[in-house]
Amino acid sequence: MCSNICKLKGTSQIWWENLVSENGDKPMPENFINIDELCKRLNCATSTIYRWIEQGHFPRPIKIGGMARWSEGDYDGFVQEAVQRRNDAGLRPRSVRRGRPTHSRNPHKKK
Repeated sequence: MCSNICKLKGTSQIWWENLVSENGDKPMPENFINIDELCKRLNCATSTIYRWIEQGHFPRPIKIGGMARWSEGDYDGFVQEAVQRRNDAGLRPRSVRRGRPTHSRNPHKKK
């Protein structure tokens, strides 16, 4: 369906307008995030993200124009799975488990 329309009109917008799911709703285009935004959200280094990908813990990026991007859905799914694994293991966030903030001072460090 789209191939003929896209060739005639020459725009991807026509493709989105004519792509209809089984229930009749039009799909919403996904938002994508780059590696810098991903690292900022997860508070980790770029090398950590790529190590997780190689270990199979994090989804592979989508290449758009030669640039690596991740969909918001992939990111949200990763976070949801991490929270679920933590909950299944019976763990609580560090600050609750230790009874103090996670960034407490080192008691052995001289002032």
